[in-house]
Amino acid sequence: MEIIIAVVSFLVGYFAQKLFDAIYEKVNLRIRHKKVQKKVRNLKEKIILEETPILTLAIGKPKFTIADIYIQMDERTEMFLAFPHDLLPSLPASSGSFSQEDVCDFPISIKGVSQEIFKEALEHARTKIAKGFLERKNGLYFNGARYGVSYVDSFSRTCDEVEKPILTIKLFNTDHFTHKVIEETIDSLKPLDQIFSLNSLNNELKFLRTSIGVSIIVRLKSSNEIILTRRSQNAAYSNGGSWIYVSATEAMSQTDYDSFISKPRLDFCVKRGLFEELGITETMYSSDDIYYTDYFFETNFMQDGIVAVVELDESITSIDVENKARQAKDFELEIENFILIKNDVKAIDKFIVTHSKEMRDQTKFALMSYCARL
Repeated sequence: MEIIIAVVSFLVGYFAQKLFDAIYEKVNLRIRHKKVQKKVRNLKEKIILEETPILTLAIGKPKFTIADIYIQMDERTEMFLAFPHDLLPSLPASSGSFSQEDVCDFPISIKGVSQEIFKEALEHARTKIAKGFLERKNGLYFNGARYGVSYVDSFSRTCDEVEKPILTIKLFNTDHFTHKVIEETIDSLKPLDQIFSLNSLNNELKFLRTSIGVSIIVRLKSSNEIILTRRSQNAAYSNGGSWIYVSATEAMSQTDYDSFISKPRLDFCVKRGLFEELGITETMYSSDDIYYTDYFFETNFMQDGIVAVVELDESITSIDVENKARQAKDFELEIENFILIKNDVKAIDKFIVTHSKEMRDQTKFALMSYCARL
């Protein structure tokens, strides 16, 4: 009898402890989620107050994993603007292929701007970007295929008790030339900031969304630091300057298409960006150590974007990363040098304030979005 009582007592105590641990973890998780939500709300309010050209479209609570992101192709939609026919004979063969005619499966117009003015701005931009390809400047070296975004939302939820947001992204086929022409067109018609919203971008303004990129922040577990980069003047969007960026940036393209599931993969884009810019291979981190914070639209360069965080294995040091980076395909073109910052909210905030004029708004947002989860 005493043995039975002892066994029953042990089992009751064991399961009671398990129940307590589960309840504690659930309560603790909710508290952490509340803290992140408050920090992200403060971030959004700061963006609005400072008139930063960042529109937050979806928020990870506290973060998105790749399992929380649903990407599909919008097969009914594509957008390609033709290269000027009179300039084609002067185009270097190394510049890639261009569309011979305009192809767009949705209207191209801006409310409040006449079609005549818009068309004039578009044609001026088309010629300017085409000449940039001829002169091979401002990052206009090759017209690669890429994806645009026709729709995004995070209103769906997982079916478990946590009810995490599910980020849905629908993509369409376009190219780098089209993106640059649209970007230049809208830039010449500014100020138009008041037109941007999730609803307008998902509907009448979807033609603006000709690029989706990932801002990648790499964390070194070995030294508890994050890596930033000072970009080369040869890189795209440098405009002759030397800007501080996140660890790596990469635009999604057809290279990130997974033929096995017949869909593009966001994590493929992250892994490609890490390898091509920094030489970081998949042996240096676990796929489970990649997560995403916030999805946004940048109104200066007309780009959708998402912040990704990658934590390298404990054994990987900054010296290892620097040695790997110098062997990377895009290192000389993209990166001037590395910057290491302590993985601490105060240290990162101080760096942003000190180097604010050397950083794009997209970089500041990515760092603040990351800090909201620390």
